[in-house]
Amino acid sequence: MTKNDDKVLEIARHHWDRSEALAAGRLIFESLPPEVRSPWAINILNFVRNAQRLKIRSIERLVGVAFHPENWKSIKPLFSEIRNETLQLEQRPTRSRDEELVLCQLYLAENVAKVIYNATGPMDEFDDDSGWWIAKCLKCCVDQVGDEQFAKAAWSVLSDKNQTLERYWSQQKGSGPEK
Repeated sequence: MTKNDDKVLEIARHHWDRSEALAAGRLIFESLPPEVRSPWAINILNFVRNAQRLKIRSIERLVGVAFHPENWKSIKPLFSEIRNETLQLEQRPTRSRDEELVLCQLYLAENVAKVIYNATGPMDEFDDDSGWWIAKCLKCCVDQVGDEQFAKAAWSVLSDKNQTLERYWSQQKGSGPEK
C-alpha cells in the first residue's frame, strides 16, 4: 500500500466514522483500479450475506453469477429482479427489523450488480457513482445490525484493497462464495 493509499483510507475512515459513508465510498472506489472494482464489490456483498445469514434468492443468484466473470453481461436482469424486490419492500408502511436488514442487503446487491455490469463496458451503463453507494449500503447494514464486531469487520472488508483480488480469485477457484 502506498502513502497515498494510506491517506485516502485515513480520510475515508474519517467520513465513515462521521456517518458520511457515501463520501468514504467515493474515495475508496475511485482509488481502486478498474479491474479490482467488481471483485471488491462482490467481496463486500458476500461478507454481508455470510454475516447476516439471510437467504435472499435473488442475491444468492447474483453471488453465483458474480464468481463467473464470463457471465457478468447477464447481470442486468438480476439487477431488475433485485430492484423489484426492493421496491416491494419499500412500499410496506411498516417493516420488521429483519425486513430492514433485507432491505439494506437488497440496496447493497443493487449497487454491486451495477458495478459488475458496468465492468463489462456496456453501451447502457449504470451511473458512475454506483460503486460509491456500496459503502453507504454497507453502513446501512452496519447500523441495522448494531454490533461492534460486525462494524469492525465491515470496515475491514470495505477498506481492504490489497486482499480483494486474492480473496475473490481464491473463492472463484474453490467452491465459489463462502457458505
